[in-house]
Amino acid sequence: MVPSVDFDFERFRTKGSRGKLSGDDYIDGASERIGSAYAMYAEDRFADTIYLAGVAVECVLRAFASDEADEFEARHDLHRLMKAATLERFVGEKQRQSISAALGEVWVRWKNNYRYVAERRLRSEIKRLQLDRGIKGDPLKENARVALENGFTIVSKGTFQWKKK
Repeated sequence: MVPSVDFDFERFRTKGSRGKLSGDDYIDGASERIGSAYAMYAEDRFADTIYLAGVAVECVLRAFASDEADEFEARHDLHRLMKAATLERFVGEKQRQSISAALGEVWVRWKNNYRYVAERRLRSEIKRLQLDRGIKGDPLKENARVALENGFTIVSKGTFQWKKK
């Protein structure tokens, strides 16, 4: 049996100052999601690791994008979110190349709809994308590690930059 939850979903869903997520909300969410991704990796739950690392990155990008404009049309597309967030605001000039590379490593491994797929399907997708090339051992584990490390880099630098403002 599911315990009852005392939560006003209607108030949360309404647009307006109380229902809209702030940049701080997104940054806090990013920190929690990347922490959860590490926990999933430690438990050998690699599909969950990839998904949560991608969500953490999405949270950071949403923080910067929402700070730039009230409305932005990027959905769960990390590339479009990065454009909306503007790389210049996100990191300094010296770090742009490394952050762009880290984002590319996460982006190629994460799609929002992966939350619906079983590990078997994700393994098949990794093979289709040729992300299993040159990997000794478990390709899903290695891809989870890459997504996690690069996600952590983006979340760390994004959080630092956000709190510096």
